[in-house]
Amino acid sequence: AELTIGKVKTSCGCTSAALEKLIYKPGEEGHIPITFDSGRFQNKITKTITVPSNDPDTPDTRLTIKGEIQSEIDMSPTNLAIFNAKRDDFIEREIRVTTQTMDRLEITDLIADLPYMTATTKRVDDKTIMINVKIDGKQLPTEKNHFRGAVSFKTNSKAQANMRNAVTIKVVDPIQVAPGSVYFFASKKGKERHTLVKLKSTESKDFKILDVLSSLDFVKGEVQADNSLKVSLDAAAKQEGKFNGKITVKTNLPEMP
Repeated sequence: AELTIGKVKTSCGCTSAALEKLIYKPGEEGHIPITFDSGRFQNKITKTITVPSNDPDTPDTRLTIKGEIQSEIDMSPTNLAIFNAKRDDFIEREIRVTTQTMDRLEITDLIADLPYMTATTKRVDDKTIMINVKIDGKQLPTEKNHFRGAVSFKTNSKAQANMRNAVTIKVVDPIQVAPGSVYFFASKKGKERHTLVKLKSTESKDFKILDVLSSLDFVKGEVQADNSLKVSLDAAAKQEGKFNGKITVKTNLPEMP
């Protein structure tokens, strides 16, 4: 029977597949041209292409590209991932930039694109330069815990003139709160609603909740035996329509009172 090919999917934006045709008659053959952009990769790589079709036995056929990228300049790590960062810490990491083929490596126009992140270079020898990345945890915005940025620079390589190292920062607060927000959507007037919020300390086993304050008189928080918080919407609430408020939890932790 006729073979019908659907939309081909690739494992990342670096790989693309352009179909020659979508329908093949019995006995016909064809090709799927694949393009891989090696610009931001180094060393060994594996990428996949998934080809869906109307074949009842194999509705998805997976193709694999494997290769090894040879480059004038290598960077280690290729992406700087900083997990378990704390807001009161001063974090330092290093990126090693080296060449095997050039006589002397040069780095210019070094940019760290986050306001609380700086980057400086230190030459090891003609072929190796270390980039020192510093992050001031005290300047990290408090409204979120996940940050993304990059350290970019130029080199004297024609093939790799512009290089970029993606930076990911994940902050771990002294107290973990889940969920971080409570939603009482579609609440019926005159009916009480409640939900549990779990609080856990990453610093102390003696963590205690000392007080709970609500900015809304019809929403309250009650401390449970396991240090979780029962957040309730009062059945007697006269509020109608949308509302927003905040619950402040006071703790015995000096790191996050």
